Amino acid sequence: MIYLDPRVLASMKTEPDPDAAVEPVPYYSNEYARALADEARGGPEFFIQLLIDPDTRELMGLTNYGRIFTHGSDEVWCEISGPEPGDLEL
Repeated sequence: MIYLDPRVLASMKTEPDPDAAVEPVPYYSNEYARALADEARGGPEFFIQLLIDPDTRELMGLTNYGRIFTHGSDEVWCEISGPEPGDLEL
């Protein structure tokens, strides 16, 4: 995989080359990626992913703050607690 600066990528041809061995993808510097992540923090919490358990019909949701909630037949959202990041063994 080859990473290219978005400014360089913008000046390249956009048609895919069927004979190319690699596909160019944009490269974003760590500073730019960090700025995007910092910008995304804060603000209101909202669900970014939902999952329905096909067996129990229980709804689970992941928020933009990384919290996981479950919504069962009692019609109340309950947070699922997990280990703190400092408690995880890597």
